[in-house]
Amino acid sequence: ISQALIARLAQQVTLNLQQQLVRSIIACPLQQIENIGIPSLLATLAEDIQSISVASFVLSNLSISITILIACFFYLSWLSFNLFCLMFILMLISVFYQQFILAKGRFFLKYAREYQDRLFYHFKTATEGIKEFKLHSLRQEEFLNNDLLITTKKLNTYCKRASDLFSFSAGSGLLSFFIPIGLLFFVIAPLFNISSLVISAYILIIVFMISPFRVVLVSLPIISKANV
Repeated sequence: ISQALIARLAQQVTLNLQQQLVRSIIACPLQQIENIGIPSLLATLAEDIQSISVASFVLSNLSISITILIACFFYLSWLSFNLFCLMFILMLISVFYQQFILAKGRFFLKYAREYQDRLFYHFKTATEGIKEFKLHSLRQEEFLNNDLLITTKKLNTYCKRASDLFSFSAGSGLLSFFIPIGLLFFVIAPLFNISSLVISAYILIIVFMISPFRVVLVSLPIISKANV
């Protein structure tokens, strides 16, 4: 039931955004619309709203996962504050590293968005200039092999780079949980003579945190795409 309600909410968000954006376009001065360009507006209506809709659907799961992680952090600090501080420092290092990778991914997404606008411009050219292309085969070949092909290749390249960085960020983020488990079991416990009950509880909680943390890692690229 909750998933159905969230899906309905995301659909309503999409509908409201579409209506609001169309009203804003109609109310916008003509000069500003010409500066933005019709292809950019079409890309916003077709792609950006869909990205925002998906992000709004993801936000509910993200908020639940963050709440679970915060509760787990409080419990771990209650078990052993010193151990929690050590683990928290390791996780902060991992978070900063992931943010660096995500920033690079957003950088490529920004360029991909620019080439997506160009692609919609070529779609507009292809539909409005179909008669000219039928009459002039050389112009048709030039458009297909130069304008359209270069734009699609650039768009594909930037999208792949962003996707690779986001996937690497999600995969490497899980290491921030397995590394503390190894350190707790093989280094910290024997070195500081910590109770086996505390170590066992820490390991169980950290393993439990993997699932909500994975939701966070998967959600961040989706939100980044909507933000771009």
